[in-house]
Amino acid sequence: MFDNLAEEFLIDLEEFSESMFDLENSVEEAKNILQEKMNESPINQCNFEDNIWYLHYKTTSNRRIINFDQIKELSVFNTELRDMEFLTIIKCWVSNLLNSYSVPLVSTYTLGIMKFLKITKGLTNINIEDISDDFSTLNEGTKAVIVLSSLNLLDYFSDLEKYEEILSLLYELKKQYNIEKKVRILPSSRDILVFSRIVEDFFSKELTEKQYLRWFPIWFWWKVTNLIPMRPSEFCNISRDSLKELNGNYYIQLPRIKQKKVNSNRIQIVDKVYIPHDFYQKLEEYKQITEKFGFTDTFITYESIPLNSNNKYNKIDRTKFSYAILNYTLASFYEHIVFGEYHIQFNPNNSEETEFRKRQIMPT
Repeated sequence: MFDNLAEEFLIDLEEFSESMFDLENSVEEAKNILQEKMNESPINQCNFEDNIWYLHYKTTSNRRIINFDQIKELSVFNTELRDMEFLTIIKCWVSNLLNSYSVPLVSTYTLGIMKFLKITKGLTNINIEDISDDFSTLNEGTKAVIVLSSLNLLDYFSDLEKYEEILSLLYELKKQYNIEKKVRILPSSRDILVFSRIVEDFFSKELTEKQYLRWFPIWFWWKVTNLIPMRPSEFCNISRDSLKELNGNYYIQLPRIKQKKVNSNRIQIVDKVYIPHDFYQKLEEYKQITEKFGFTDTFITYESIPLNSNNKYNKIDRTKFSYAILNYTLASFYEHIVFGEYHIQFNPNNSEETEFRKRQIMPT
């Protein structure tokens, strides 16, 4: 199945991850995502602690199997991978992918990593000539999946001793075999302007408390990511005490995750952003309104979001807002407000609506 990978999958493969591994939050977030999957269907069996996951794919009414024992076996060549609990990192990465991609694509990503680990003997042999010999026997689809999935993983987790060497190897393979993902059509400037106007107009109205609590995360997400790009996980992890006032100026402290080694000496990561006074006031107002819901680690109070019982899954840590809930809330805002209340129409002959619905925060 892997060698006969459908070409259309390549349009979704991204070499940059939407999140980065963070030991404090990633495992808990992964468990939440997997719990949601199991709540969606009794056929899904994907406990974080298990090494074999069964995931239902509705389109074909079958299950895909992800076997982490194979990754564990392939990691034995490398003492660094064994010592750092590499399997835990891979499980978090796969769980994160399940938040954004279909089950077959995530399964394909994982197979790509397995193949790369096998070819490199657990990342111990990264000699371009040796790797090229193995690569030359593979079909074009398989080459692309191995390279793009491995780049995505390295973007998610970069704390490897040979990180830069492995990255160089992958980009050399990408260049040598002319590997390019299909170009995804991004939302047009018109569509982004339409969405922005809807957000501004909707929140200028008199909202009920339920409407306000349900959709405030979207307003906050849109406003802050227009000031500075950030990963979805970084937005979700903005802390409750992130607002700062200094000499009459107002700031928001961002939970920037550790820089990649390749960037650590070159790029300054901004972790404090100036915000206008009216933005600051609206955020303070939200804090006051949501105090009654109790303690929260994150700025957005998970317990305040009025989700339907069918959608409010058994979250393990209810003191934290999560990427899964951001995704659900954003999709729901499109459905009920953008397409429902404002009756926005798109050309049915192209993928414009689909892409508009999928608009996500881009990595920095």
